[in-house]
Amino acid sequence: MDQLDNYPSVITVAEAAKVLRIGRNTCYAGVHSGAIPATRIGGRILIPRQSLVDMLSGAALVSRCLPGCNDVGGHQPA
Repeated sequence: MDQLDNYPSVITVAEAAKVLRIGRNTCYAGVHSGAIPATRIGGRILIPRQSLVDMLSGAALVSRCLPGCNDVGGHQPA
């Protein structure tokens, strides 16, 4: 996840969408479903960079996939 090394310790939904190469609305849907770990501070949704790295590396168990996911790898779709 070398690309994430250039980002601060928390990133915005727009930044996460860019890293994940998904649309911003899809990223918001992933946050809402719990597939993308995030926290709300005031009116902002922030995604801890390390949580995103862990999720992408498989270190964190992701029980939901993003809307539109057709993965049959064993996790439950949102």
